[in-house]
Amino acid sequence: MDLVHYQLSLIDKERHERSHLIRDILTSSPLLALAISFMAGILVEDKLSIPAWIWLSTAAIALAVAFVAFIKNSKNLFYIIVICAMAGFACGGAMRVKSYKAPCANDIRLAVTGRTLATVEGFVVAKPIVNSAGGDEREYTSAMQTSTSFYFDLKRVKTRDGFAEASGRIRMMVAGERGDLVPGDYVRVYCWLDTIKPPANPGQFDSRAYLVRRNVYIAGSVESPSGIEILSHTKTHIFSWARHRISSYALTMLLGDENVTDQSEQMLAALMLGVRSNIDQATIDAFTRTGLLHILALSGSHVAMLVTMVFFVAKAVGVGRRWRAGICAVFIILFTLAVPAYSPILRASIIGLFFCLSQLLSRRSNALNTISLAAICLILTSPLEFYEPSWQLSFGCVLGMILFSGDIEYFLNRVTGFHFLHKGFAKWGLRLMAAGLAAQFSAMPVLAYHFYNIQPLGVLWTVLTAPLVIAIMMSGFGTIIIMPLLPTVGHLLSYAAIFFAWLFGVLVRAIAYIDHTQILTGKISLWVVIFFAVTLLFIRFVYLPSRRVKFYASSCCLLIIVTAASFSIHGNSSTKGLELTVFSVGHGQSILARFPDGGNCLFDCGSLNRSDIGSRVVVPYLNRKAITGIDRIVISHPDIDHTNGIASLGSKTQNAVILRDLDIASAELPDCKILWPPADSNIPLSDNDSSVVILISYAGKCILLCSDVERDAQSQILSRNPGLKPDILIMPHHGSSATLDRLFIEELSPGCLI
Repeated sequence: MDLVHYQLSLIDKERHERSHLIRDILTSSPLLALAISFMAGILVEDKLSIPAWIWLSTAAIALAVAFVAFIKNSKNLFYIIVICAMAGFACGGAMRVKSYKAPCANDIRLAVTGRTLATVEGFVVAKPIVNSAGGDEREYTSAMQTSTSFYFDLKRVKTRDGFAEASGRIRMMVAGERGDLVPGDYVRVYCWLDTIKPPANPGQFDSRAYLVRRNVYIAGSVESPSGIEILSHTKTHIFSWARHRISSYALTMLLGDENVTDQSEQMLAALMLGVRSNIDQATIDAFTRTGLLHILALSGSHVAMLVTMVFFVAKAVGVGRRWRAGICAVFIILFTLAVPAYSPILRASIIGLFFCLSQLLSRRSNALNTISLAAICLILTSPLEFYEPSWQLSFGCVLGMILFSGDIEYFLNRVTGFHFLHKGFAKWGLRLMAAGLAAQFSAMPVLAYHFYNIQPLGVLWTVLTAPLVIAIMMSGFGTIIIMPLLPTVGHLLSYAAIFFAWLFGVLVRAIAYIDHTQILTGKISLWVVIFFAVTLLFIRFVYLPSRRVKFYASSCCLLIIVTAASFSIHGNSSTKGLELTVFSVGHGQSILARFPDGGNCLFDCGSLNRSDIGSRVVVPYLNRKAITGIDRIVISHPDIDHTNGIASLGSKTQNAVILRDLDIASAELPDCKILWPPADSNIPLSDNDSSVVILISYAGKCILLCSDVERDAQSQILSRNPGLKPDILIMPHHGSSATLDRLFIEELSPGCLI
């Protein structure tokens, strides 16, 4: 296509959209309106819990109106049927979520209202994940922090009269390693059952909401690996067992062994099969800061690459078009079973299967219609899935590429003077850049709302790393497919895939080192996100008589969004006074002080019974508050429950000054005074009694951080500081009564105890 024809086609498209936009969408992509209505019905029902008879009555009225309009051959029959169909789908979505959330008569959630000791039997339905402790070399600490989690389908529960039938899905957490469990195993578990609690800290991942959307309301805790007995390996839960076997086979073909230890092999397993549990925090942090984390999330690119490989190989050996489509469908199904059931991969697999079906039936597929059908299929299975960020990012990015990539490509061609319109790789690079920009604009509000950050250069790095990612996928898929047939060729491809994965990891860490453009937005309003989405749709679809008027209107909307986001970032990152945040970390301590001068200080970061509190508790809070890094880290004493979370803080500690012992006294922290241990004392102190006690004073108020000092140190603090009356007291030794001198609290008489 030459330049003239290219521009004429765009003019024809714009003129046609001006006159027939809505009707074209409804006729060529009718499932788009139905999918939106389906989700709207689910959303309204989930938030308002409207009685079922209202939804059924609405559906009946819509059906009656459509029938009457059809009989009378109404003038606006098409639009009446569309509106009635949308109303019916909204009612169907509402009824689907009602049935999804309704418990069975013997559901375990009806019996468990608090912490309860129980003996239960059922099936392991997902591969157990072993969370190993990191950052400490002592074996007893590592064993104490290692845990195993898995999902468990309940079948029987022990009562006074013996075992009784029960139902429900439980998330089990085992204190220790129990990686020998296989999906499909029938097990007996001796555990504590309890309702799932909401997050205890601002910004922390809401696991309760995540699990409730999957109909998991109860959590089980097993205090020892021996609390689980395997009763049968019969694999009655055949689907879970089959997924596990296919996944294990694919990983073995790819790397030769399921137990991956080498860093390059771990990277390859993550990129090809979604096995991300072994990737270290520093690497995850590098992917996040560069905007390349989506490559680790299995998505449409994997399915597209797999289908392309299989399609062309089958064509090369003379397989017919319909048979090629059938073979591709089989490989898509096998790949979907081999990887975790993430929303992006399920969406891509459904779209791929419908593409294969269209080839079998000799029908042309419509992108909007296909993605809408994929959305309806996924929501039918899990009605509340569209609340998840991964679902929103997956469908939002694809929808953005469908709607906006053509216009962005034209803009880039125009900026470059149309020099790359016919120049091979440059043309495809420009097209890839346009698709990436469209995806980024669509993903930007979701990333800012859920993860409090955006990466402006993510598209550039995606384009630059695309050849390497393609090489990894081609060699990786080639290894899995060819290894059983030609082992020698398979091993050569495996070595190539591992090398490319190593090179990709090095490249991502190098990009993270030079790229400091990540923008932390902090918590922003949902209305800003909605307004941004409406603005994008306005720019794309609304045609005004004057282009200048539309330009000014669009510019004003974008200016409002930028202004609102700027105020949000400033409001999150700044504080008018002293702000102290005491994190809930279980057996441990972590406290963040934000000072009026804009600086901050983290007092300890550790826990004995919760892993990686740096990345799971502190970092999400910092991102929520748009805090780019920690200025100082004060270690009160070297016990593991005060220090083992520091390593997982990642890039937040890049410029941090770590203070301990004598360094703390000489650091001159703002508004802080060291009360203990005294510099002039030669008395030998225990580990806990050598803890640093700090008094923070601001605006006439005092806060006393006592760390782990015990009775002897507490009495000496009182004698050395007569008249000490803190307004807020962080209790010594996490509030332990075993090491507390009651007189210490009575003499201080604080207004608030934490």
